[in-house]
Amino acid sequence: MNRPVVAIPFRATNPIRAANHELTVQYYEELGFRVISSDSDPDQPFNVSQARNRAVALAEPWDVVVVADADTLLDRDPLEEAIDLAVQHGSLVRTIGALWLQREDRLTTDPRPLRRCAGGVHVWSRYAWQVLGGYDERFTGWSLEDVAVVMAGDTFGLTERVDGEAVHLFHEREPEWVDGLLDSYDGLLSEPPLLQRYRAALYQPPLMRALLDERLSAPTGADATAPNDAVD
Repeated sequence: MNRPVVAIPFRATNPIRAANHELTVQYYEELGFRVISSDSDPDQPFNVSQARNRAVALAEPWDVVVVADADTLLDRDPLEEAIDLAVQHGSLVRTIGALWLQREDRLTTDPRPLRRCAGGVHVWSRYAWQVLGGYDERFTGWSLEDVAVVMAGDTFGLTERVDGEAVHLFHEREPEWVDGLLDSYDGLLSEPPLLQRYRAALYQPPLMRALLDERLSAPTGADATAPNDAVD
C-alpha cells in the first residue's frame, strides 16, 4: 500500500495564514507524511472544495488520503487510528472530538469538545472517494461542504469517527464569517438551498446519488453559502 498522503487546501490571503500553512506542512512532514497543497482557481474567490479536490488529484498515487485544513494539527495517535479504519473498512473517517484553540500567544486551557465535528481533518479511503466523488464544488465559503460530504457518507454507510484531539492555529476571522462554532450538521445558523437538498436526501441513497451526480455538470460555486466557522 502507498503511504498515506496529506492534502491541504490553501490560499495565502495574509501572513498569518501563510505562517499557519507552513507550520501545518512541517507538522505532517515530521510525522512522516508526504504533503501536497493546492489553491482553487486563483481568478475566483477561494473555494475550499475545489482546492481540496485539486490537492487530492495532485497527491496521486494514494490509497488513503488525509485532507487537513491548513491550520489544524491532529494528534498522531488518532490520525493513525483513522488511517487504519479507512484501510480496513474503505471508509471516510471524521477525526476530531476535541479542539485546542490557539489564541495569539497561548492555547485554551481545556480543549473544546466537538464530538460530532463535521470537518477539520478527514481521512479518506480510495473506495469512499470513488463513491462520494470528493467535495462538492458548488459550495462557496467553507464548512458547509464538510457537512454535505458527511451527510453523503452517512447515507451510504461510509463514515466512521475517531474522537481525536487537534490544535486549531490562531488567525483573525474574516469579516464575512459567521460567529459561532459548527459542531455537527444539526442546528446550523442558516442553510442554503444546496445544503437543504443534502438534508432532504440524507439516508435515501437514490436521491443522494442523483445529487452527487449533478456535480458533473454544475458550475463551481453555484450555490452561495454563508461560511460557518467550524475549525477554519
